Amino acid sequence: MKEYICSNCKTPFDDLAIKQGDVSWYQGMPVREEIQVCPVCKSTEFYKISEIMNKIEAVLNYYDLDWYDLSDLMEEKI
Repeated sequence: MKEYICSNCKTPFDDLAIKQGDVSWYQGMPVREEIQVCPVCKSTEFYKISEIMNKIEAVLNYYDLDWYDLSDLMEEKI
């Protein structure tokens, strides 16, 4: 399973890309900030899939449901 998912393009991926950010000064020397981004669309908005899975598990536990119940709910027509 992939480690991250982009909230912009919805692409799952394993490794973040690095984008060069703005230049700032540190002790009189120019320093370029490195920003972690999605390797596909370069968005800075992404989530760890394991954290999302943990939140889903917590909701399922709260409502005394399991993953099978969740798939049943997704198939229901409202």
